[in-house]
Order: sequence, then structure tokens, then C-alpha cells
Amino acid sequence: MRLLYASLILLMAAGCISGPFETVEADLGSLLDTAHNVIDITESQFGGGRSRQFRERIILDHIQLGWDEKQEAVELSVTGNAASIEISLDLLDLPSDWKEYSHLVIEVENLENTVVESEINIYGARNRLPFVFSLSSAETHSLELPLFDLPLTANNEDPYSPRFLKFGFTLDQPDGTLLLRDISLVRSEKNLPLPVADRFGQRIRGDWPGKVYHVEEMITDLEEEGEALDQAENMAGRDIYGGLISDKKYEATGYFRVEKIMNNGTGQWWFITPEGNLFWSLGVTGVRYIDHGADATLVEGREFLFEELPPAAGPTEGVYSGPDRMSFYAWNVLRKYGDFEAWRQRAYTRLKKWGLNTIGNWSHEIIVNDCPVPFTYSYRTGSEKFAIGGGLSDYFHPGWRSRVDSVLSHAAKYRDDPMLLGYFIDNEAGWGNPRLLNRLPENSPGREAWIAILRDKYRSLEKLNGRWNTGYSSWEEIMNMTQEEIGSDPSREEDYQIFEASFAEAYFSHISETLGKYDPNHLYLGCRFTRRLKPEHILQVAGQFCDVITVNVYALVPLQEQMGDWHRYTGRPILIGEHHLPLNTVRQVPPKYPTFSEEERFMYYQDYVRTFAEMPFSLGTHWYQWADQQLTGRPTNGENQIVGLVDVTDQPHRELIDAIRISSGQIYQWHLGAE
Repeated sequence: MRLLYASLILLMAAGCISGPFETVEADLGSLLDTAHNVIDITESQFGGGRSRQFRERIILDHIQLGWDEKQEAVELSVTGNAASIEISLDLLDLPSDWKEYSHLVIEVENLENTVVESEINIYGARNRLPFVFSLSSAETHSLELPLFDLPLTANNEDPYSPRFLKFGFTLDQPDGTLLLRDISLVRSEKNLPLPVADRFGQRIRGDWPGKVYHVEEMITDLEEEGEALDQAENMAGRDIYGGLISDKKYEATGYFRVEKIMNNGTGQWWFITPEGNLFWSLGVTGVRYIDHGADATLVEGREFLFEELPPAAGPTEGVYSGPDRMSFYAWNVLRKYGDFEAWRQRAYTRLKKWGLNTIGNWSHEIIVNDCPVPFTYSYRTGSEKFAIGGGLSDYFHPGWRSRVDSVLSHAAKYRDDPMLLGYFIDNEAGWGNPRLLNRLPENSPGREAWIAILRDKYRSLEKLNGRWNTGYSSWEEIMNMTQEEIGSDPSREEDYQIFEASFAEAYFSHISETLGKYDPNHLYLGCRFTRRLKPEHILQVAGQFCDVITVNVYALVPLQEQMGDWHRYTGRPILIGEHHLPLNTVRQVPPKYPTFSEEERFMYYQDYVRTFAEMPFSLGTHWYQWADQQLTGRPTNGENQIVGLVDVTDQPHRELIDAIRISSGQIYQWHLGAE
């Protein structure tokens, strides 16, 4: 421990750790006792959402553990040139809350005549804190890893409770041994916790080109960008909707519609603008300055995370969404533009000059009202009263059907608006595996529909038991059966699929009918499926009632075979409702999934759009989202990545804007050539 305390003295002298201090040492011996114990965790995923997984408390890759009695240290024996070890922190007998600790100290010794490059990551519920170091031959290194940005790795509930450590080692020669001598937390009694977000909502610790330090910088940026936009040309050869002006005109209905058009023997699907021109939708979602669940961050009870917060009353009242959350982006918009109306007008100018022709899902009401750019609108039909899990409801329930009528009656407001592309209804529900017989409550309308299908088909219980090879004694037993009772029996599975299709029809048909009741002029753009292909019988039903099938596709490129199956199963054209690639940057700590450089994002955007535009059934792609997510996470689940077209201070990410402009100039050529 002499090296540890010597390092701590140096840190105190440098002002990194304020004395007095105390250390809490991990129990390293426990690492050899519980290698196969399993814990339940929830992981964040690329493109949003969470995945429940089970993992071992220790995960070893090309590494073996031993105990050095003399050194009282863990021996790490590496096989080959690269190895890693993941350690769940509940093994180490360290405190679960690290709020009062300033550093994690790790002492490692290289026992071999080799050079070791290593990366240590502290993983939270969402992101990770990475640290890189080298060990020369026979060198011992005491690493002091600052924990001030630990909240940026977390979800909303536990900002100072990391999940596990991961050590990665790369050796310049194969095989080697290291000693893990110590893992300790250092407590500091002064000035903890420290803020992670500055007064502009930017990461405090870190610098990058364009980081804002004064309001005057934002004002200057506004003026300079305005001059540049004035000089920029609009896309040539486009109508007021962004559609392609050509010698060929198609039926003009005064509203957007879709049509499959034959071109040199090849059929391509298109949106048709209200004027009768071809239209391929290049859009961005979330054009807004605040949103209660997405473009805001929780502040109540977490005030210590922020260098400064605006007053909740007066001119900045509008940057709050209720008493517990606020938007740094909205605050910066006010400071930069003076009011939200000026921001709104600049947003329209940006969209047109950048080459975007569609305002996608989740956009603000003030943006889509009296909008000079084609836009989409969305509704949610879910309700706790009728919810059955997985984002689904009991679509046979009369109460749900009444709710749909109430919610969609709002669409009458837009029925005469030619700029409206169409409606998204709901988002990313669990259509991949509905598991209705486990989700529907007993004796519910959904189960009544299930038993009605079986009664209509079999007429008698005896015939059903004979077909299913079962011994049910009453219809009530079957009404309330579980998913597991379906099992792998082909006849039961066939009947259950008929029920799933009927369940899907109850949903899609009622949405389509109700939309048509209140707005017969605009398109039903579907329910925004997730990328993984859904069961064919469900997609066939969706295709009967949706004008367009929307799929959110987070991938490096949309795959021709997969997207082709979406089109083949539904018979409808496909719109990609969301895609993005997170930026690798010091603006934010990295997530658990890959991030990408500015150069990679510049190429990615063009490759993605071109790849999809060259598919004949494609209708467009929408980037998720307008502004970067809040540094300290959105209120719903803490998601906090750099994925916007603009950052939290409203400065454009130039690599994306340049890529959009290039792609916008070529999308019609790409799609016209689709085969």
C-alpha cells in the first residue's frame, strides 16, 4: 500500500484530492470465490431502449485468476496478446453509493518482460468512464481514476452507483502475468459532489471546438449562421413541398399520397406531393425546444449535478416542464434568440437550406402549426386502463376503442392542411412476440375474442380436444390458458396465430377507420415498428390497413433482404422513421455501444440514405433527432447521447449538415435508378 498512499499525497499536493481523506479497500479475495454466480441486469442499447440480460459476476476472456498468498494480490494470467476481465462491483465489498468518493485507485503490477496497454472502464447503468494507461516491463502502476463524471454513466435513479469494472489488456508479446494489488475508493470531505453540467448544459470537464463559455458567443454564432443561410441556395428543381419538378406530372389531389410508378419496367414507390410531383422524404424527428419526456432532464433532487439552473418563474418559466424537469436546449434557445418564435423561424430556414424536406415524429406543436415544410403528426392510443404490457393494449376492449375515437378526433384540425404528410399512431410496441395469452387479463374482452374464434371453428369442446390432443373440461379453462400451453403443437400454434392476426386486425382496422372518420385526406403511416422483422401474419394485416409501413432502423445501413421482407410481407412501401449514429466526443462519456467520429458520421449518413433510396419500395429516412439529448439524461430512462443535428447550445454538427446537403441533392437520382 506504500505506492497507494504516496500517490494520494501527490494528489493532495496537486489539489486533486482534498484532505482529510479515507480509503475503502475492496475485498479482492472474493474474486476467486464467485466466478459463476449470475446476476440480473438491464443494459442500454444502441438506438435506444433497454435489454434485460443475465450475466456472470465475473466474466473472463483469455485470462485466468489465481491468488498470490505472499503479495495478497490477485494474479491475472493472460493467454495470448489480448484479454479482459469484467467484475461486478457487488463482489468487492465496496459501498454501493459512491457520491462521497472522489477517486477510484487501482494498483496493478506487470510481472513480465513485456509492455502492457490497458483500458479500464467503470460502467454505469447507461454509459462508461474509460481510462487508458501503459505498463512497462516489471512496472507497478497506481492509477487514480477521478469519479466526478460518474453521474454521466448512470440512469436517473442512481447517479453514483456504478455496475461493474472492466479491465482490458493488450500485450506486445503473447502470454503474461499481472498482479492486481488493490482497488480502493478515496473519500474526500470537501466540495463533493461536484457539478457535471455547466450553465449551458455542456459537460464541465472537457473542451472542444465550439464549446460555449459566454452568451455573447451564441449571439455571434446566430448572426454568422444567418448570413451563411442567406447566401445558401435552396435545392434546385423542387416544388414548395420539396418534390421533384419534372416534365412528368402525376395526379394532384391537393394532399400527399403514395403511388407505385413504373419506370423502364421497374416499379418504384413514391410519395406524390399535393401538386403531383415525386417526393422522397428526407427528414428529422424531434424538431422542438422542449419535451416533457425526451428533451428535458430531471432537476428536482439532483440540483447538485448542475452549475446553474434558471429561475422557474419569469422569462425562463418556459424552459421548465413541470416542477421537476427543465431543458438546457430551451434555455439556450431563449438566450440565443430572445424568444421561441425567432427560433421557430430559423428552424424552418435551416431545414430548407440544409436540404431536409420533412419534419418527422415527436416534433413540437408550435413547429407543425402553420408550417411551411411538410410534416408528420403522431398520436398515442395506449392507456393504463387497457394496457397489457409491451406497449400493447387490449384492442378488443370497448374502452380502448372509445379512447381511440377521443384521441384521433384531434386529427380534424389538420384535415385540410396540404403540408401534412400523414400520421404515425403509437411507437415501437411489442408486435414481435405479443404473448397475448400471458398478457391479457383473465376474462377480458381479448380472451373472449380468443374463445369466440375457437368456438366458431370447433363448435364443440370434444372436437377441439381431439385436434389439440388435450383434455380440457371447460371453455373457461381454454379462455384463461397461458402461452406455455400453446407449446409447439402445430394445430394449437395455427389457432393462436389466427388469434394474433385477429388481434392485429382489431388494432389496425380501428385506427384506419377512425383516422378516416376525422381526416380522410391524409396518409396512415403505420405504428413505427422496430427493425427486427415481425411475424408474417401480423404484417399482412398491417399492410391491409396502413398506407405506409414505418420501421425504425438503427443500423449502419438498411439491409436489402430485411427491408425487402418488410415490403413483401405487407405489400406496402416502407418509410424509415428513425436512424442515427452517436458521436464519439469528449462532450459526453461514451455509451456501452459503439460511437463514431465526425468523418465516419459524414460518410455513414450518405451511405445509409443512398442504400435505402436505391430500394424501389423506399419512401424516405428520418434522422433521430433535431438536438442532442440532455447531458444528464432524459427523464424517461436517462438516455443522453450526442445524436442531434445541433448540440445543446443550438450549434449545428457540421459533418451531418454537410452530409444531408449532399444526400438531398441526389436522392431523386438514387431512387429513380432503384431496381
